[in-house]
Amino acid sequence: MHLLILGATGRTGQYGYQFALEQGHNVTVIVRNAKAITFTHPNLTIFEGSVLSEQDMAHAFTTSATAQGPIDAILGFLNPSRASEFPWAKVIAPPRLLVDSTAIAARLLQHQAHESPRLIIMNALGSGESRKVTPWFFRVFIDYSNLRYTYDDHDAVDAEIEENCGSKVKWTLALAVSLMGAGTNPVKATLNTEAPASLWITRESCARWMVDVATGTYGDEFTDKARGLFEAMGALKYVEELQKKKQSDILRFLLRVRCWELRQLNVIHRASRPSRPDKARRLGYKAKQGYVIYRVRVRRGGRKRPAPKGATYGKPTNQGINQLKYQRSLKSTAEERVGRHAANLRVLNSYWINQDSTYKYFEVILVDPQHKAIRRDPRINWIVKPVHKHRESRGLTATGKKSRGINKGHGYTKTNAGRRKTWLRHNTQSYWRYR
Repeated sequence: MHLLILGATGRTGQYGYQFALEQGHNVTVIVRNAKAITFTHPNLTIFEGSVLSEQDMAHAFTTSATAQGPIDAILGFLNPSRASEFPWAKVIAPPRLLVDSTAIAARLLQHQAHESPRLIIMNALGSGESRKVTPWFFRVFIDYSNLRYTYDDHDAVDAEIEENCGSKVKWTLALAVSLMGAGTNPVKATLNTEAPASLWITRESCARWMVDVATGTYGDEFTDKARGLFEAMGALKYVEELQKKKQSDILRFLLRVRCWELRQLNVIHRASRPSRPDKARRLGYKAKQGYVIYRVRVRRGGRKRPAPKGATYGKPTNQGINQLKYQRSLKSTAEERVGRHAANLRVLNSYWINQDSTYKYFEVILVDPQHKAIRRDPRINWIVKPVHKHRESRGLTATGKKSRGINKGHGYTKTNAGRRKTWLRHNTQSYWRYR
């Protein structure tokens, strides 16, 4: 098959044309700068031009059709770009990039002799009719950031593609949810009137699905329809991938809203469930009786020496007041404070959930040593022993051991038995009794 690809230099488009070439198809791409594509292949033809110029598009269309046969499908991986990934960054793409390029592509396919050509356009979840089924926070995020300008372009594509394609061109809109990096997983597609099971898909998975639709792998299953795409992964896997993208638009907004909520609550308060269930489960949490989650906030920064009027009454090397750093981490401090607050419970572990300019927020996993569900569970009843009372205050939790420099591996040879014990061993000269 012969495929024409728009937006081949983008982060998603580069997967699209490379996957099509791997399958043995002829690929023609239109880019503003031909030097931007360093990939070489005998079936790859590169044209330099603008996707908003009907003259450039027609030239690439007819020239490549003469050399490699008529074009069977056009794939659009275009996306209005901003000055940065920040949601409120300035939009630098032309205002009608998607609409005009889609209209030109549809008209070119209509006027060629090939029967039943395909037009596959990557759009965004939340545009057109799919806005009704997107989560409320996703809609708020779009409406109150600069994404609303790019979504004006996305919304217009729905009407434009139906108007220009007619009955001859088979079209499909791929409503991609939040795009991540590389990696492929099974893709599920839903109608744009159905709520997606998740909000994530990798760029590589999206590109492969679009190429498969263009080449007829799915037949006419997705013809003349807008489909929401998401990856078929477990729920915790989606949450885990989401946490890896803390600079993404969605998570920046979500953390900002949650941080505002945490500032209104008490310094130490009990949570009904973990806000990061994937992280909590990795650290030992179970959704069963006997396990408790507490949230705590700790003021950021170093420690000021409590010296009246700055008089330390010591040598100059010990006269510091302000730039003192506590040897333990803020997470260790958070565990200790929660351990004092809930003295009848045992601290199992903790993890970061949020931070602002003043505080860091943590969730601490605690276990009730008197609960029958804990005492009868062989995987956790070790914590019932009296030796584990206030283990957070003695550096026995994971973050406490990290502050003490206790771990395995070649990087811990100076602290693996304890900092002071190792120092004493290295600074003690031992002699044989008979020498």
